[in-house]
Amino acid sequence: MMDDRELHAHLIGQQGSRAALNTPVLVLELDRLDRNIAAMQGKVRAHGVTLRPHAKTHKSVDIARRQLAAGAVGVCCAKIGEAEVMVDGGIAGVLITSPVAAQAAIVRLAALAGRAEGLMATVDDPGVARGIDAALAGAGAELDVVIDIDPGIRRTGVASPEAAVELALVIADCRRLRLRGVQFYCGMQQHLEEFAARQASIEERTEYLRSVIAALTGAGFGPGIVTGSG
Repeated sequence: MMDDRELHAHLIGQQGSRAALNTPVLVLELDRLDRNIAAMQGKVRAHGVTLRPHAKTHKSVDIARRQLAAGAVGVCCAKIGEAEVMVDGGIAGVLITSPVAAQAAIVRLAALAGRAEGLMATVDDPGVARGIDAALAGAGAELDVVIDIDPGIRRTGVASPEAAVELALVIADCRRLRLRGVQFYCGMQQHLEEFAARQASIEERTEYLRSVIAALTGAGFGPGIVTGSG
């Protein structure tokens, strides 16, 4: 199969070549792309946090490489298939942000863990955690995980501080899993139009996140990583 770079290679550097592009085709101005990547990296650096941008929008190994070169610690992927593409493209530090639950996906996750550098997955269920651990044993691999916390969306994530501690205890009992921290994604706040309402909601949810972290820390599972967005 011919990709767009091969299809359009003869047009690069040619005057008026835009009109000859085989459409539809995605064309980026690399200077602007790199400036945007640098600007985002600069913003998070100024606040003393690290950046793991989500790759589900661009789905591009080339762009992920540019993000890592600018200082990102890795990229996020929504699904196991996206993560496989990134890992096979040489991208380290991939975090799969949606919990992997189906048995076929768990088998793929275990296989990916055996060849990926710095791979992390999210978990929100004790039974699934045990299933992943068993698959990892069969693959001869280990895996870093973060506990997914439900911010109120009721889609994925543990529903209470107590549930987070219960899951952490199960993970600690799994020989192939290493608990690294927590994930907390407040996507619903993006739909609040008024800034004051959005800020108040984020502050309220942040307090809830702190209560989960406090419970985990009190049980001996203080998170080294707190990842998320909103």
